[in-house]
Amino acid sequence: NSNVFTNLPAGFYNIYVKDASGCTVIYQGNSVVLTQPNPISIFVNKVDASCNGASSGRIDIFAGGGSGNLSYSINNGNSFQPSSIFANLAAGSYDIVVRDANNCSYPFQGNPVVISQPAQVLATTIVTPASCSNSNNGSIQVNAIGGTSPYNYSLNNGPFFPNATFTAVPAGTHTILVSDVNGCTATATATVGASYVLTASVLSQTDVSCSGGADGTVTLTSTGGQAPFEFSKDNGSTWQPDPAFTGLAGGVYTFTVRDANGCSDNVSATVIERPV
Repeated sequence: NSNVFTNLPAGFYNIYVKDASGCTVIYQGNSVVLTQPNPISIFVNKVDASCNGASSGRIDIFAGGGSGNLSYSINNGNSFQPSSIFANLAAGSYDIVVRDANNCSYPFQGNPVVISQPAQVLATTIVTPASCSNSNNGSIQVNAIGGTSPYNYSLNNGPFFPNATFTAVPAGTHTILVSDVNGCTATATATVGASYVLTASVLSQTDVSCSGGADGTVTLTSTGGQAPFEFSKDNGSTWQPDPAFTGLAGGVYTFTVRDANGCSDNVSATVIERPV
């Protein structure tokens, strides 16, 4: 007996009124038309995260239809925002829902939208030792995986180069930084050893016996390195196979020992001249 009809879908309706005697009258305004908004159409564009673990993904939602202003959700309608752009997203799955001013919600038919990420950039090294502890002829070869190639490489916070092999590297511990095309990085350390470690020392010495004399002596010895050895007291201008230096006046001397591989080491000795 109610004159109110609810929960009607869109369509054409003919209205009839009947009294208690059973007489029926049709509504003279012809059919009543109930309309509805156009359905919301949704298109989604996504940008994956640039680096492993980075929150750099993005989802742009393009929607039309519905009624009034639209709002947007990427968490299956748990929360909405007026902007259709969602930035700084981590890798993961997102369920898109668009809602109009009548609170009509439309899920995206392509759900879930997956923001992916590249594999983590990793770096390993292969080291060739330097020939001597004071030589700069070691090398480091870097192998990089993950991320997005091509890669660039930096040694000890220096400039980046596309070459994965560093040459003329001295003995010691070095830091390598690898960067992929998106700026994702990995760090590795490499210790370049020395094939031969030569150490020079003074075995014995005698001071000058008289003032103005030149009868001091210094005898050298060495450990490590590769025989045969040579010895110098003039910074390598001349060499001798004998580790003993005689006929020395008073003064400070810097001696050099060199082995068969060209490795060298220095040692100092002070020959004292006795006062008059």
